[in-house]
Amino acid sequence: MEDWKLGYLAGMIDGEGCISISRSGTSLNCSVTVSNTYLPVLEFLQKEFGGNIHTDRSGRITPAHILRWSGNKGKGILTLVSGKLIIKKERAELYLLFLLPGKGSRKPYRDEILQIREREDVYLKMKELNRRPTIECSEPKEISES
Repeated sequence: MEDWKLGYLAGMIDGEGCISISRSGTSLNCSVTVSNTYLPVLEFLQKEFGGNIHTDRSGRITPAHILRWSGNKGKGILTLVSGKLIIKKERAELYLLFLLPGKGSRKPYRDEILQIREREDVYLKMKELNRRPTIECSEPKEISES
């Protein structure tokens, strides 16, 4: 694989991507996604790295296209680019820690290494990292005329 393509993918994941562990009932699922409104960018990445593209039109003027890798496919992507990630490096490390080699997205636990509480801690840490920051606004100050 050409180094510039790996760098491009890493940049897209850092800038337009999401690395997540999500809860669905009693199971936890892992995925790596990149979204963009310009479909040819995602089609290029899909051609080079696989994955599935779907389109989200919900309430948008311009639809968002989402390229997704789940479970071990996501693990493969993150293994390729982990040394090039900057912003999402810690999320990638959590994802890789969470997945058991050889299992799919339905059973992403490393039971022999992580106990139930530790898996929950990894999930909560990922959730914390993916939380959007809140911005506090102060009351506007009155400008005095001098």
